[in-house]
Parts: sequence; C-alpha cells; structure tokens
Amino acid sequence: INNPLTGIIGSIELIEMKNPDWDSYCQKKLAQIKKQSLRIKSIINQLNQLNPELDHTKFYINLNNLLEKMLKITRRKTRFTNIKYIPQLPDKKERVVVIQGNHSALWQVFEGILQNAVEAIMERQTPEGEIRVALEISQNNKYAVTTISDNGGGFEDIEKAFAPFY
Repeated sequence: INNPLTGIIGSIELIEMKNPDWDSYCQKKLAQIKKQSLRIKSIINQLNQLNPELDHTKFYINLNNLLEKMLKITRRKTRFTNIKYIPQLPDKKERVVVIQGNHSALWQVFEGILQNAVEAIMERQTPEGEIRVALEISQNNKYAVTTISDNGGGFEDIEKAFAPFY
C-alpha cells in the first residue's frame, strides 16, 4: 500500500509544482487528497509498528527487478521533464542479482535517492538531466553494489549532507 500511496503523493506534488495558479477549488481539493493520503501513510506506519519483527524480517530480493520497477515508476512520475534515465543493470539472462534484505526498506532508500536526484536536476534546471542507476557484483562476488548518480549539481553545503531533513 505504501508504494502506490507514495506515487499518489508524488503525483500530487508534481501537479502542485506544475500548476501553481490553479483556481482555489482545485487547490483545495488537491490539498485534501494530499492530507488524506498522508493520513493513510501515517496509519500504515502505526500498524507496522505493532509488528516490530516485520522490520527485521529478511527475504530474498531480486535486486534487478526492484531497481527496474523503481525506475519505471520514477519515469512515469517525471515523464514531462527533461530527465533521461540510464539503467546499467546486468542482463537478466546473464546474471540475476538476488540478495537478502527488507524489500520495503530498500525500496524507501532507493526511492529517496532517486527523488533527491530528480529534485537536484529540476532545481538547477539542468537542460539535459541524466540519472544513472548501475548494479554490479563486487570482485569477490560477496556484495551487490548499486550506484545512483545524476548531473544535477551536487550539494551546496557538503557539511550538511547527512543532517536530517537537509
């Protein structure tokens, strides 16, 4: 439920950004939809806290598929922008990267990083924005390495890079 809900909230925010001059009726309705969506998200988080073991449960995850789906959703959310997505994922016929982990936690991490990349490109109005998502296996075959990079310009104040809500 969280994944489609995040898509809904993201779409609302994009509509708000693209159409700041909408009449008050539309603005009011969008605000209500966003408020109720955030309320649902809060309820889900509270329900998840009732089962703390869920956060620590690890499953086998096909990382190729997770990243492909994440890119597909991000492309849809930003389809009217100048951003080009460049996946550099292993060919599924050659290598499927399977790891043990928490799907929801990984999804949230990758979604946050991709969203930061999109925001960096849009804020800097980069004329030909690019976001690269690469997945490879370490040389010793023990680790999956995911790299997400963009040409949005980077941090203005690197000292605050890990400060909450920066």
